[in-house]
Amino acid sequence: MKKITVIFSACILLLLMATCIAGPFPKHLNGDSDIIQLQQNTYIRKSSVNVIKYAPPEYTISIEVLVGDFDGNITSKYTSKFFYEYDNKNMYYRETGEWIYIHPTSFEAVNTEMRSIGEMAFYLAYGIRFFNCLDDEVYSR
Repeated sequence: MKKITVIFSACILLLLMATCIAGPFPKHLNGDSDIIQLQQNTYIRKSSVNVIKYAPPEYTISIEVLVGDFDGNITSKYTSKFFYEYDNKNMYYRETGEWIYIHPTSFEAVNTEMRSIGEMAFYLAYGIRFFNCLDDEVYSR
């Protein structure tokens, strides 16, 4: 039993060391200040913000999203499109031809990621926080 405990403890220690050595994903992919981190390995290109519709209180914005790895490689990229109803504080993202509602406080993984991307797209386009759902440090990147 003692041998199993020692082996188990050694495995846990190795996992902890590997996590510490790998470190977090960088705030800017490859040091490029135009590509900012939103969540773990999800980044957006600030200069790609495109206002498609400006008809207050309705707005449509697109932005390029990049997924990176620890080595700074871009593993995938795509463009996300968002629709906003500012008066009602409703945000939607476009997927396979449909507008999908983004709940302002849901913790579902897809919802959280799309909310963060949509939040920054709106902020970068207009300098206004839509849901104010990100840390202050993220808005200043």
